[in-house]
Amino acid sequence: MAKSNRERVGTALDLFVDGMMPFVERELESRHGDQWKQKVAEILGTGQGGRGAASGGRQRVLSWDTGAIVDVIQAEWQHLFRKKLGKAERSMLFEIKEVRNAWAHQESFSTDDTYRAVDTMHRVL
Repeated sequence: MAKSNRERVGTALDLFVDGMMPFVERELESRHGDQWKQKVAEILGTGQGGRGAASGGRQRVLSWDTGAIVDVIQAEWQHLFRKKLGKAERSMLFEIKEVRNAWAHQESFSTDDTYRAVDTMHRVL
C-alpha cells in the first residue's frame, strides 16, 4: 500500500528532527556548556532538560520534536543560530513549524504541499 501524503510529511518531520538534533545540541553546548539542557528546559517551559530524559555519556535530550527544535532555534537566534543559519533558513523554519502544526492537527496535505514541505526540510538540513 502506498504512503499517504500525510505519512510522507510525518516521515520527513522525523528525519528533520534526526538531522537537526545533533547540530542544535552541539551549538547549544558551545554557548551554554554543561548548562545547555537547563537552557532548553527554560525555553520550552519543561522540567529537566527539555521534552525528554537524558541518557548516559553526552546526555542527549531524547525526545526532541520539530516544534521543540524550531522553538529553541528561534529563542537562541540572536545570540547563537544567526551565526550559522541565514534569513532564508529562518523563514523556512517558520514554515516547517506550520507544517508540523498542520500535521499534528490531522490536516490533509495535497501532493504540492507535501513536495514543498519535504523540499523545505531538505533545504534547511
